[in-house]
Amino acid sequence: MKKYFPIVEIFGETELASHLKVNIDYELGGYSYATGRKSRRGYYVYVTPVTIKKHDTYNSESLIMFSGFKTLLKEVKRQSKSAVIEVEQLFTDESKFKALQVMVKHQLQSQYVIDFENPSEN
Repeated sequence: MKKYFPIVEIFGETELASHLKVNIDYELGGYSYATGRKSRRGYYVYVTPVTIKKHDTYNSESLIMFSGFKTLLKEVKRQSKSAVIEVEQLFTDESKFKALQVMVKHQLQSQYVIDFENPSEN
């Protein structure tokens, strides 16, 4: 599941991003060659500032490396439909969605003003 939230205002540098991409996905877990650490198996939320440019026949998406973050939402032993449904409730349950907004604001150090009321699913 992927949603894009428009960024209304950026503090500091301009034109870093036009949208905040929030993606929920399953990760198999295991050791990372890049970090040398073990990641847990489960469903993660990935939050990344992106710039979306609309062209005649397609849209392009660009990002700045290492500008976002990921957080484990639910640790599971294996991928299942019931776990997907539970994790996707994040976008329909108002209190959990508010918690996501607070987490985004904290992780991105309040450098963006994000319009959480008008998401798109590009």
